[in-house]
Amino acid sequence: MDEKICKGLTVDIDFADFPVSKVGTILHVDSQALVVSLRPDLAQDGPMAPVSLSGSVRVLATAADALFGFTSKLLRSSGLLLYLSPPTDVQRIQRRADVRERCLLDVELVTPTDHASPAKPERGTLVDISCGGLLLVYEGEVEVGDIVEVSVKFPRGGPPLQVAGTVVRTEQLSSSRRDLSRVAVHLAGLTMSDRKRVFQFIMGLQVRAATGTVRGGR
Repeated sequence: MDEKICKGLTVDIDFADFPVSKVGTILHVDSQALVVSLRPDLAQDGPMAPVSLSGSVRVLATAADALFGFTSKLLRSSGLLLYLSPPTDVQRIQRRADVRERCLLDVELVTPTDHASPAKPERGTLVDISCGGLLLVYEGEVEVGDIVEVSVKFPRGGPPLQVAGTVVRTEQLSSSRRDLSRVAVHLAGLTMSDRKRVFQFIMGLQVRAATGTVRGGR
């Protein structure tokens, strides 16, 4: 049993024969089984009965300093509880707040407002992304400490990534056409599903860069 995988970690479980991943929390782990409690608000995707008990599952576990992955088997399920085979061959997939990649993606940014009416989203361009933060170019004004909402459109479709974060740095950019700002946003509290989407996008950029194809963008 690997000591890095312990009680309290959030896990994302992908089944080979089930279309939707399951998110939960480790309740117990020993040499016999890994017990996961599914989140009630995220367990509405269907019963566990159709899942083959003989099939393998891929588990991603979020620790304080890294993202870990391993393969396991579903031993049995009971309500919101999953009993998996104990983790072996655990691999560190990513250090948190570390892997960054340059990109060019359209984003919408909602900034704080003093008015009673909802703020109108403004267009921007994401130029750097990690699981811990975003760097974007934006035609507007924000201040350090502002809480902003960002909607990121990934190039391969799917719903936009909706995240909130805190502005930690702003920098004015000179432009002959308009006033632009480079804004650094620190992300906190990403769901496991959102973290997985960001990580997969970053890995795709790195693969395309390594194979000489065009880096992801518009």
